[in-house]
Amino acid sequence: LSALRQSGVNVNPIELRRALENTATQVEQLDPFGQGAGLINAPAAVMYAKEHNGKPAQHIDFQVTVPARNGARGIYLRDSLELEGPLSFGVQVVPLFEHPRTGRSPEELEELLDTDLDLSLRATADWVSTPSSMVLLSAKERGAQSFVVRVDASVLPPGAHYAAVQALDSADPSRGPLFSLPVTVVVAEPSPPPNEPMKFNVDLPPGA
Repeated sequence: LSALRQSGVNVNPIELRRALENTATQVEQLDPFGQGAGLINAPAAVMYAKEHNGKPAQHIDFQVTVPARNGARGIYLRDSLELEGPLSFGVQVVPLFEHPRTGRSPEELEELLDTDLDLSLRATADWVSTPSSMVLLSAKERGAQSFVVRVDASVLPPGAHYAAVQALDSADPSRGPLFSLPVTVVVAEPSPPPNEPMKFNVDLPPGA
């Protein structure tokens, strides 16, 4: 923050979080459940914040939910019936505009009303599919915009699997994801056949 202030760049909490997340370094040895966005890269985050400050919707947060999952903020599958074949889920996206205590200037109000975004959608795993794009309409439009995510867990081996659907500015994908939807699938190990003896390997100390 001090580096940004010295450069005369003012960012809100949403911009700061986006800068940290979109420049974080993923650690290959760690699973995605244990590291979130990755390790913070402060110099890269400062450069990102300077480069993208003031761009459309850069300071706006988005509420991304799955209505069929009681408004969950992601898709989580582990029930055996849900793992047998492809499933489709509707996803709603609502821009969350700040409500400052002071009144907005005419320029700020016009920005809110005219913020339309052409977004490119991409999935980080081939067992998740989504439309290639969506248009996020401005505050002039009522209600949320939506798109559909298709998850095919039937192709996955036993274990925990993670993917994400990411939305990028079609005109400037270098900004990284403006929002993302996590998708988690847990596939249980198959049960042994009935009356089939189970084998266990036990390491005993010498002399036991």
